[in-house]
Amino acid sequence: MPKIFLTEFPCDQEFLQGLTKLCPEIDAFSFYSFLSLRQVTSDLENSMESYFSNYGVSTGRFMLLLLLSSTPEGMMPSELAQQCGVTQATISGLLQSLEKAEFITRHMHVHDRRACMILISAKGQELINQIRPEFFDCLNSIMGQFSVEENQKMVDWLGRFNKGLKSVTDLKQQRKDNRDAILPKDTSVAEPILRNVRPMIG
Repeated sequence: MPKIFLTEFPCDQEFLQGLTKLCPEIDAFSFYSFLSLRQVTSDLENSMESYFSNYGVSTGRFMLLLLLSSTPEGMMPSELAQQCGVTQATISGLLQSLEKAEFITRHMHVHDRRACMILISAKGQELINQIRPEFFDCLNSIMGQFSVEENQKMVDWLGRFNKGLKSVTDLKQQRKDNRDAILPKDTSVAEPILRNVRPMIG
């Protein structure tokens, strides 16, 4: 799904005055801060994807290779999924593409023949060695604008923001629970009700 976002913001005063009139129940400055953060994350994601595409990988694939590069003994797919905070289905797709490009190799687990270990290949390590110096110089340039104290505060703020995102997940689950609670178990009669409920609960 394509990501759509504002490319330009009005000045904060203009924005805050307009939003306060349009939606008086909203904390206008908090919403402006949220949109500013959303713009930065969108720009960061687009910039990184554009950068890594020059090397034939995505941000996610590079991060996997970087993780494997620091683990010479290899990792199981389940361990990679846990470390990256994604599902095993997501990891499986990324690993398939990396294996096809010969950036990784699969080996039978020493103690469990049903499992496999993922190791970075010589070609994958060569790619990491090529990207890493330039990429980390770029990161140092970006984050070097901030003092150690400012970076620590940023990590704290982003951590608190991330915890706040749980409310969005909770709302989604609550909507699902509300919908399931009012639907009959018999699916033959559930669909007519569902057609009327969907517009109300999203």
